[in-house]
Amino acid sequence: MGFRERPVKDDEFKRVLAHLGFSCRSKTGTSHEQWVKTDPDGTFWRVTVDSHNAPYHRKMLKLMLHQAGLKKNDFFAILARL
Repeated sequence: MGFRERPVKDDEFKRVLAHLGFSCRSKTGTSHEQWVKTDPDGTFWRVTVDSHNAPYHRKMLKLMLHQAGLKKNDFFAILARL
């Protein structure tokens, strides 16, 4: 099922990350948030979220989804369910 690509708000992106088990590290010396998750198999995921660039357009969204190990369609499917 295809989803129409649109700019994604900061709180929407963070809701999906939280739903997937990511947690926000406390910020120290930077304006960027680091959201991290470790899978049961030991795979470590780190997503850098730059709230100043919200709403996230095509290139920024693609970069952050790659860091989270997500495909665009999967992201929008999860977002639609939340």
